[in-house]
Amino acid sequence: MTDEELERLKLQVEAWKTTIETQQHFNDLEMRIRGLAITVVTAVLAAAGVVLKDGDQIHILGRNVSLATVLIVVGIIAWLMFYMVDQMWYHRLLYGAVKQGEVQENQLEAVLPGIGLTKAISAASPYPITRPTRKRNRIAGKRKQILFHSRHKLQFFYWGLAALLVVLAFASSSVKVVPAATTSTTTTTTTRRRGSPSPTSVVSPRPTTRSSPRTP
Repeated sequence: MTDEELERLKLQVEAWKTTIETQQHFNDLEMRIRGLAITVVTAVLAAAGVVLKDGDQIHILGRNVSLATVLIVVGIIAWLMFYMVDQMWYHRLLYGAVKQGEVQENQLEAVLPGIGLTKAISAASPYPITRPTRKRNRIAGKRKQILFHSRHKLQFFYWGLAALLVVLAFASSSVKVVPAATTSTTTTTTTRRRGSPSPTSVVSPRPTTRSSPRTP
């Protein structure tokens, strides 16, 4: 290998290292976005639970709507915004960095057989799911598997929780909060008029017994 080829190989390895760092950078950004999205939705659900317990309502378009429903709808919008930033933005950039890493590793594996991190991660990423098959296939031992790729995992993560939030929004809008009945204790006070005589107790006289005259 000439010095020129050796220098070119070093540059290719440095470019591959930069690609790996870029992959790590975009992956770290996606994990932060998902963590922040979960934190926001958790805070929204906690606030919705508090206002649902108090029965607070807000007037929108001529009708009273539960404030908890409004908060959950705001949480759904925020959740979809996080999905847009994650799926349509950084995940696409991560996908491009992964593809570029695979190209570089295909060029380097003839000279450096041990290099192939991106290809190994891409091969291990899909999660196999066994699909129900017909009875004759089960008897023959044939099972069809579906590969659950990273894009499928991402969509399941966001759209699954979005569907749950929609169900909670409808449930909170149909809940009727009945205020707790307040029991008032009525105390009867007897007022005495000024100048009215105080009640006196009447003592009945004792019956007197007359003694019969003595006979001599």
